[in-house]
Amino acid sequence: MVNPTPPSSITLKSWMEAPLPDPVSLWPQTIGWQVLLVVILLGFIRLVIWRIELYRFYRYQREAQHALNQDSGMSATQSAHYYFQVMKAIAQYVDASSAPYYRVNFTKFLANSFSLPPSKLNWESPLMDKWLAIQLDSAIPWSEQNSIDVKQYCLAWIAHHNNNKKPKLRLGL
Repeated sequence: MVNPTPPSSITLKSWMEAPLPDPVSLWPQTIGWQVLLVVILLGFIRLVIWRIELYRFYRYQREAQHALNQDSGMSATQSAHYYFQVMKAIAQYVDASSAPYYRVNFTKFLANSFSLPPSKLNWESPLMDKWLAIQLDSAIPWSEQNSIDVKQYCLAWIAHHNNNKKPKLRLGL
């Protein structure tokens, strides 16, 4: 097999190499785009900081939900007392002025700070009255089903209550 040789008389000899254009930078050429990029970057950083603040802020909710789920091995009456202690501690964290609340005032506080419509959970129901009454008199009959229902009320309140201390997304750093 013979290697072909290019003909020497073809006009390709007079052609010259074309120069490549200058590479285009990925960094914007005008100051306006640079400023816009910096503003977007600062906004994203602020958004990440705000999400971290929210995560840290809602730590009390995660701890309260975990505490309410640690009721295994308790009797129905003990769990009713335990739920009340947890809810009272959360209520005091959310609003320190709720510390002296008891009975009617406590259920009103829970109802007023609950963000779902009242048709979802009735905080002024006979079950809630009985739950608060058992805190003073352990002789009141209290069933396991009552404890389960109160636990569901408490978990719903923890997940859907209003807290004015919630971090707001501010534009300034």
